[in-house]
Amino acid sequence: EDSLESWHRAQQQVQSLNQVVSESDWHLQQISQQSSVIQAQLESEQEQLNALNRHYEQLNEKYTLGLMGLTVSQKRASISEQVEQARLEKDKASSLVAANQLDLKEHSARLAQTDNQLQTMVSDNASLKSSWQTRLTEHGFDGQAQWQQTLMSQMEQDALADRIKDAEMFAQRCQTLQMQTNEELKLHKLKHDKLPDVGAYEGEQALSELLVEAKKAYQSVLVELGQLAERIQSEQQKRQSSETMLQRIASKKAAFEWLDDLNGLIGSSDGARFRRYAQSVTLDHLVWLANRHLSTLYGRYQLKRQKGEGLFLEVIDGWQGDISRDTKTLSGGESFLVSLALAVSLSELVSHKTSIDSLFLDEGFGTLDSETLDIALDALDRLNSTGKTIGVISHVEALKERIPVQLNVNKHSGLGVSTLAGCFRG
Repeated sequence: EDSLESWHRAQQQVQSLNQVVSESDWHLQQISQQSSVIQAQLESEQEQLNALNRHYEQLNEKYTLGLMGLTVSQKRASISEQVEQARLEKDKASSLVAANQLDLKEHSARLAQTDNQLQTMVSDNASLKSSWQTRLTEHGFDGQAQWQQTLMSQMEQDALADRIKDAEMFAQRCQTLQMQTNEELKLHKLKHDKLPDVGAYEGEQALSELLVEAKKAYQSVLVELGQLAERIQSEQQKRQSSETMLQRIASKKAAFEWLDDLNGLIGSSDGARFRRYAQSVTLDHLVWLANRHLSTLYGRYQLKRQKGEGLFLEVIDGWQGDISRDTKTLSGGESFLVSLALAVSLSELVSHKTSIDSLFLDEGFGTLDSETLDIALDALDRLNSTGKTIGVISHVEALKERIPVQLNVNKHSGLGVSTLAGCFRG
C-alpha cells in the first residue's frame, strides 16, 4: 500500500513536472519570438545608420560648397543674421511656453477641483448605499432579492394611477354637487321669504284657499328638503369614502417612495447593478485583507480599487509619495508578493464556509532576487506556524536550505519524463 501511495504521489509529481516542461517550452517559444523581434529591430537600426552616413556625406558636400562665391566676412554676416533670427524665434517660443504654463496651472487647478467634486460624489454614493442597506433592514427585507419581489409591476402601477385619478375626479364631483346643493338651499330660502302676507287677505274663504296652497307648498318643500338631506348625506358618505381612499393612496405612495429611490441607486431589470455592488463589496474586503498581509510581506505597496464602477486594482507606492500605479508595472518579484497576499486573503475570505489548511505554490520563485526570496520565505514560515500546510514546487537551489521536508524528482530524457528519487520509492 505504501508503494502504491508512493506511486500515486510520483504520478502526481510527474504530471506537475510535465506541466512545468510545457510552461518551459512556452517560455522558450516566447524567447524565440522576442529574438526575431530584436533581429528585426537590429536590421532597422542598421538601415537608419546607413541613412545617417549618407546624410553626413551630403552635409559634408554642402559644407565644402558653402563658401563658394562668398567671402568669409559675407558668410559670417549671413550666419549672424540667421543667429539673430533664431534668437527672435527662441524669445517668441519662450513667451509661448510661459503662456502655456499659465494655462497648465489653470487646468491643474480645475482638475484638482474636479477631483475634489468626484471624491465628494464617491463619498455621497457610499453614504447612499449604506443608507439603502439600513432602510432595507429597517423595513424587514433580508436583501435585494426579497425587496425586488415586493415591487409593483408596471401594470399594477398603472392600475394604482388610474384609481388615484378616479378618486380625484370623484372628489371634484362631490365638491361640485355640494356647491349645487348650497345654491338650491339659497333658492328655497328665497322662496320662503317670498311667502304671501296673511294680513293682506280678507275673508275666511280667501284665507282657507291660502292655507291650502301654503300646506301644499309646505309639503312640497318638505319633500324637497328630504331629498336634499338624502343627497347631502349620500354625498358626505361618498366624500368621506373618497378622503379615506386618498389617504390610503397617499400612504401607499409614501411607502413606495423610498423603494423607488433605492431602485434608482442599485436596481435594474437583470440585477446587474446589484451584482456589481455586491462584487465591489467583496473585492473591498479582499483588498483590505491583502493589504494587511502586504504590510507584513513588503511594506512598500498597498492595493486599492481603481476609480469608477469597475473591479480593477492598482497599487499605491509608499516609496514614491503614495502615487498610484498600474499592477502591470510591478516587477516579477513584486507581482509574486502581491499575488501571494491575494491568495492568502482569498483563503481567509472563504474560510467561514470551508476550512482551507493547505497552500501549494508552483514556481514563481525563480523571478525573485535573494532579498525578495527571503521575504517570501519568511512570510510562508509565518503562515506555516499558524497551522497551514505549505507546499512549494520549484527548482531554485536556495529553497533547499529553507525547506526541511522535501520530495526530490529526477528528470529524464524526453518530454515530461520524471521520476521520484530512489530514497522515496517503496
